[in-house]
Amino acid sequence: MKLNFLNLTEKELDTPIYRIMKEEHVIRLFAEQRNVLSQIHNWKDKFENFQMALGGVLDGEQFEFTFKNDFVGQCWTRHALSEAMWGIYANDTSKRFLRIKSTPRKLLTALAKAHPTMPQDTCDGSPGDLRH
Repeated sequence: MKLNFLNLTEKELDTPIYRIMKEEHVIRLFAEQRNVLSQIHNWKDKFENFQMALGGVLDGEQFEFTFKNDFVGQCWTRHALSEAMWGIYANDTSKRFLRIKSTPRKLLTALAKAHPTMPQDTCDGSPGDLRH
């Protein structure tokens, strides 16, 4: 089965990406072989998913999207060394943080494998399991 990952070229699928995580979450990730996606509406950055929060107008009536809180995701970067990522995700001096590395292909393939009944063309840069 050929998986269809939107908006990613073959080269981009195998380009390394990086994520900053709490050490305890990295240990749990590999020990349990489970990657966790977090709900976007819980993120500190209120600009994430802001268009869904706006709702819309249909036939002159304003409405809200009822599924606006159903989106999940993770933050990754193509930059191996990113002060911005460290500053955003590793800003608690009482905790230890680690940088992990993967590729979109590995993450998306694992996500598709974990949820085989979901349409594969709905995966738009969303991560999955990090086993490799």
